[in-house]
Formats: sequence, structure tokens, C-alpha cells
Amino acid sequence: MRPPDAHIPGSDQFFYPELTGADQLRQEVFALGYHLHWSWSEAMGLEIGERRAYVRLLSDVLAEQRAEMERANPRR
Repeated sequence: MRPPDAHIPGSDQFFYPELTGADQLRQEVFALGYHLHWSWSEAMGLEIGERRAYVRLLSDVLAEQRAEMERANPRR
């Protein structure tokens, strides 16, 4: 995940916006495998829209966890 950067619009998004094609697919499969412990074949077995829906859900959960951590440990 890319750290937020005030100078880059949308920099807190889960994926680098410039990734396309094979690089984006690798990023999606890696995220599902790493965080959900899915195998390559499980991630690739999903329809594209379904896989991306899971990635969006994962991104939302990670963002909420990050926000909870920041609320619990505010920077002074």
C-alpha cells in the first residue's frame, strides 16, 4: 500500500493508479493471497469484476484498520 501523500491526488488508494494490465492483475492477486491467504488459482478463478470487488472490500477493511490505529495512537 502506498503511504498517503498530500501532493499526489488519490495517493491513499490501494493500488497505484498508473498500473494497468498484467501489473494490476499481479497486484490484485498478491493482495488477495497475502491478506486472505488465497492461492493464485483461487484468485484467478474469480470473474474479473468479482475479484476486483473482493480487492475493494479488502482495501476498505485495511483503510478502516489504519484509521482505527491512528485514532488509538494520535500523533502529537
